Parts: sequence; C-alpha cells; structure tokens
Amino acid sequence: MAELNDGSLSSTGQSAPINRETNTDSDQRFRAAFRAAHLSLIEAIAIAERLHVGSRTAAISFDTSDNPSYRVRTVKNKEIWENVIDVSTGRIAGSETAWSLNELEMAERDNINALRLVEQGLSDAVAIAEKAAAGKAISGGLVKEGDRLNFVVVVLSDDHVKEVFLEPPRATSKRQPATARKN
Repeated sequence: MAELNDGSLSSTGQSAPINRETNTDSDQRFRAAFRAAHLSLIEAIAIAERLHVGSRTAAISFDTSDNPSYRVRTVKNKEIWENVIDVSTGRIAGSETAWSLNELEMAERDNINALRLVEQGLSDAVAIAEKAAAGKAISGGLVKEGDRLNFVVVVLSDDHVKEVFLEPPRATSKRQPATARKN
C-alpha cells in the first residue's frame, strides 16, 4: 500500500542554510546538487549495509551542508551506525558515528524494533516509491503509526517533492501463511 503527498522541499526536513536566502533559491540549489549526484539512494544504502554485514538501513537523507553526500543510518542488533557517503565517489566521507539502541529516544527505538518484524528493506521501499512517484528519492526513513510501521520516502519528481508512505508486509514464519490485509 502506498500513499503519495505532494509538498514543498522545505517540508522534507532538510535544513535551510544559515544565511537568509529565500526558500526558492535554497530549494533550487538543493535540487541542482541532488540532480548532479552520481550515486542513487539505493546505491548508498547498499554501500552502508556492506560496512556492517547483516545491518539494515533505518534512515537516509541527501545532505548539502559540506560536500553533497548521503547520511545513512544502519542498525544491527542493538548497534547503530551513521555514515556519510560522498555522492560523487561512493566513498565514506568522514568518521563513522556509532551508538547503542538504548541511547535513542523511545519513539526511534520503537521504529527500529518494528523494522525487525518486516521483510522489506528501505531500499525496496525506495525503489517502489521512485516508480510510484516517477522520480528520484531524496530521503527515506521509518514512521510508526499505532502498531504499524511505515516507510516514508521523499521523491523529487520534476520540480515537485512527493512523500510516499509504504506499509511493508510483516515477516511471516514458514509455518504460517501470509494473511491478506484489507484497508
């Protein structure tokens, strides 16, 4: 199940530069830097997940604060890592940040724990969202609403920003058949 929402670039959670330029100028520079990126979100996810075998991506975003890069947060068991991946070279830029799941706020811990219960990964959600919104993904992450985990992927399509919400199927054991869900 996917839900699309159109919005302005400033609604993506991307931070605006400190100087007081207009949102339009900032948005245009952000879009230009993003379009020039050689590396896709899916490729950056694969690079980050290879750094810690068996990890899964919980969040990724395009960042233009220094050099254009993707900021990727991966998790495995109770460990979390954040890496910055250069969009031109695909190489790790800067030092890795690592911390324990226990250091996160409750809502973020709940999202990561819910990720363990689904088969689909964020890279799968990005591929579906890019196709559904006919564009290129800028960021992605997890949102838990009630007891349901959703992937939210922000896609740039032409000059429009679209948020795509996807509810992944829950992981099933081999003994139990998957049940159909009607919404």
